[in-house]
Amino acid sequence: MNVFLAVLISRAETVVVCLKAMEGVYSQLVREHPATLLDVPRTARLGFPDVVFPDVVRNDIYIKLWSASFVPFTVNNGSVRGRKTLAAGNQGDVQISVEVRKADGTTVSDAIHAGGSGEPAMSTYHSLVFHHNDQPTYGEMLKVSLDRSMTDCHLFLSFRSRHRDRPASLDPHELEKPFAFAYLPLMATSTCITDGVHDLVLYKMEKNLHPSPKLYYNAPHASVDDPILPNDVGKSMTPLRDRVTLRSYLCSSMHTTDDTLRRLLLDRQELLADLSKLSETLQLFNFVGEEEIAKFVPATLDALFGFMVANLGDRQDEVDDAVFRALVKILSMTTDRRFPNFDAVLDIYIVEKFSFPASSFRLLRAMKSTMASPSTKDYRSFIKVWHLIFRFVIRARALDRAKGIGLDATSAHIEADFKRQTKSILHEIDTLMRSDDKALIGTQTLAVQHYADILPSLSQVFPALEIAETIISFADTLARAEGSIAIHKLFLLLQVVKSTFDTAEARALLVPAMIRWIRPHLANFDDRADATESQPLRDAKWIKHLECSRIAVTVS
Repeated sequence: MNVFLAVLISRAETVVVCLKAMEGVYSQLVREHPATLLDVPRTARLGFPDVVFPDVVRNDIYIKLWSASFVPFTVNNGSVRGRKTLAAGNQGDVQISVEVRKADGTTVSDAIHAGGSGEPAMSTYHSLVFHHNDQPTYGEMLKVSLDRSMTDCHLFLSFRSRHRDRPASLDPHELEKPFAFAYLPLMATSTCITDGVHDLVLYKMEKNLHPSPKLYYNAPHASVDDPILPNDVGKSMTPLRDRVTLRSYLCSSMHTTDDTLRRLLLDRQELLADLSKLSETLQLFNFVGEEEIAKFVPATLDALFGFMVANLGDRQDEVDDAVFRALVKILSMTTDRRFPNFDAVLDIYIVEKFSFPASSFRLLRAMKSTMASPSTKDYRSFIKVWHLIFRFVIRARALDRAKGIGLDATSAHIEADFKRQTKSILHEIDTLMRSDDKALIGTQTLAVQHYADILPSLSQVFPALEIAETIISFADTLARAEGSIAIHKLFLLLQVVKSTFDTAEARALLVPAMIRWIRPHLANFDDRADATESQPLRDAKWIKHLECSRIAVTVS
């Protein structure tokens, strides 16, 4: 929040502005500083924070009325300066009036805020008038706030010449008749205005013409050198040489300017009816920007899981794999420094919003499919977020379990199958770690680095003793680990000590194994060194040996 202090002196040549930043919750700041903030308008930021929380609803379009170019209507020796196809319409100083209209032509009341904040809402905004300026630069900001139920609307701009020598008998509040109009579509059922610059073409306001969307929607709104109008429209509308330039920026948690994301969120039934188009859309999802996804995290996850639990027949596995890759892309945003609040939004979604119990086995199958190719980039991306995938799997299974009544034979069979498939995933990781393929060293390092992340989720499915056995099975594959993998292994053991030593049974099983794992790292370096190695290589190994010894002491 900013506090402005202006120093006004009769001969002052400058204005001093003092800024004071106040951090905290808005309502609390107002209570703590009522004299300063009580009557100060609250201004929404021009954009969103890093991630939009599920309860945030906003549907604003910022429009900057930037500039215009008007061709004077002059008569020289009886001839009008202009062209036959594009007429000139300006007859004086021009004022632009802006309204938001629906598809039926009615004006949306109180939809415009001048300057974006601080002014009461209005239905019609009137621009400044630049005297004797045929190419004015307005630079005026408007905020168009639309109701969440609004599905089809546009900006309607009317242009009128404001005369300084108006007869005194006329009502000063009565505006001159407009000589031209233009329009800019904002949003329809499945489309939305794109951010950027919009050069609009002006159309002459004929004497008896009452422009309606049914008429001008058939004419181009964007500026072209020589607009071509349909025959029925060309009889009623005449394009002018005048032009107006607007700039737009969408700030909405309900609409997106990305075509792929829009299809994913709004065209679910159409995509399910055409699986080829669905597969194409899921492939294109890899090119959607993370900044745009961050505005629609819950809605995007709902759409993806909706496709995963749909009954798509023979192509179900293909769609599941594509959905799984899209999920990995979204969950990878947790490690992106641009989105520090992503974890909080994801926690809210998993705990409060997620409602796809049938997705647990589909996710397990997609995980197994991805793990069949350990040398791929998809595998490495998956390993980095597999703890989050497990959170979804276990949450889905918990919801599915809650739907059952009692623990009959069928429920017990499903539960046993779920545990069997989960253990199969863990065995796949063990197999990866036993491989001697040097091309998999990077993947193996990631597996060790992120293995401890899944332990909290596994504790909701398996007893502590089984988790201890799983850890031992995995850590035993690292007996010959060296370098970075050895360091990550010791960090893993440190996390195990903090999270899995709760029960006596687990401790009895893990303590002997811990001694076996950390003993090699406490030995003297000379006992393990190779005398034939070069000195720089020995120094590098010595540094890693010191680091491993330090961590091993911490574990013990």
